[in-house]
Amino acid sequence: MNFQEFDDLHEDILDRARITPAFIDKNIYRLSVATLWANTALDPKVGDLEPLHEYINPFISNTLGSEENLLEIFRFIQSKEGDLAMKEARLTTNHCDLLTYFASLILDPEGHRKWLRQTLKTLDKTP
Repeated sequence: MNFQEFDDLHEDILDRARITPAFIDKNIYRLSVATLWANTALDPKVGDLEPLHEYINPFISNTLGSEENLLEIFRFIQSKEGDLAMKEARLTTNHCDLLTYFASLILDPEGHRKWLRQTLKTLDKTP
């Protein structure tokens, strides 16, 4: 994804989250940005994510506040408030699983690797 594509998608996210010209639904914005990031990370054509990560954070902080960034969005996803927001947005189970999977991967990479190893061992034992 080039930065121009991101700019266009970010404008679409803002439009979808906009309640009035001056206000956005922060939860819808967070869910949409997290979904965009997860889909981008899964795209085999996308190489190094670091430049996009550095590019996206100012958009997030300008929209949600100076302390907000991509990491904080995924902390939100793993919180009770994030779980409630996903339910209120009526995300499918697969969509929720995708976002929580990426939150786990981003917030606790070592714990995620441990979970993945255990899961793979379990799958190897399955007849």
